[in-house]
Amino acid sequence: LDRIWTICYSGVNRSCIVLEKIDLVPNMDEALKNRYIAEATVLKAFYYNIMWKYWGNIPYYDKNLTAPYFTKQLKADEVYAKCVENLEKVFEMDALPMKAAPGEEGRVTKAMAYMLYTEMVMYQNDTERYAQALDYMEEIINSGEYSLVADFASIWLESGEWGTESIWEINYTSEGAPRSWGSPLTTGGTVYPMLIGIPGATEASGFSDGWGFGPVAKHAYEMYAEDDIRRDGGILDYNAKFEPIPTEKMRWQGTGYYLLKYVARRNGNHGQIADGDMNHCNNIRVYRFSEALLNAAELGVLTGKDRSQHLAEVRARANCSATGTSQLDILEERHKEFVGEGKRYWDLIRTDQAS
Repeated sequence: LDRIWTICYSGVNRSCIVLEKIDLVPNMDEALKNRYIAEATVLKAFYYNIMWKYWGNIPYYDKNLTAPYFTKQLKADEVYAKCVENLEKVFEMDALPMKAAPGEEGRVTKAMAYMLYTEMVMYQNDTERYAQALDYMEEIINSGEYSLVADFASIWLESGEWGTESIWEINYTSEGAPRSWGSPLTTGGTVYPMLIGIPGATEASGFSDGWGFGPVAKHAYEMYAEDDIRRDGGILDYNAKFEPIPTEKMRWQGTGYYLLKYVARRNGNHGQIADGDMNHCNNIRVYRFSEALLNAAELGVLTGKDRSQHLAEVRARANCSATGTSQLDILEERHKEFVGEGKRYWDLIRTDQAS
């Protein structure tokens, strides 16, 4: 948790530096200046959103602190209000493209900012902003810039990064990556695929021999219908597909099921120049178009507007035969859609299903 705190306040710091210094840049194009202001403001809210959900009450500031670096701790509701108000100011500026231009993938876009805003509104259960959030989701849906990828399993391959379904990813690269145990926050690859990698994986399987943390629960695999493509497109039943892993190589709480979405693959750290374990190139898919569809469907229920067609689109891609359209039905669809993507925990809390 201390690393999350450090990373997020580092992000807040850098965002504030941009906002503080940008007026000092001579002869800067006004449209570019506004775009940088919008990007930095959204990223600042992105980092505060993470800390807001983990801690609730946090020290909040919009300008970097000076010595002795004290500031008031705001209540969770106050942090929320600051973030959404800043995002709404960005929307008024209209300085961001709906989708990043080729070669600029990873920069903040209007769609990414809409997703962040909607995530915060739904987590806060801010009924007064539900209708606006729904409008933003439908603006993404109707923009024509995004669409579902037919082959669910392909989303998670290196070749699937920044596909038509991707609204925002955190970029990692293995080529020339210098991240190391001595410098773990250096730009480069990610250690996560190795962390959840398959202990004892054979070369013939195409997967790397990993550390085996975070195995997928058997009941998660079994919650899908057999023909739901998200089951084997997102979770790997290794022992059923390859030579079973010897018992002595299984990690604590090992199940034989692994998160195919991010698990380490052979040559997944190609071109790295430091510590191979730390430099896999899997991008983190933060926001996907399917989430915009499911957000719209849920907000439709919450505002009394039928948007079940968006839920049906997600199910059709998945080859899912479920038919329910209540909020709980939509939450269960999110459960199946986003296994291992960091959504379920917060969904349970915001809907009072977590003990």
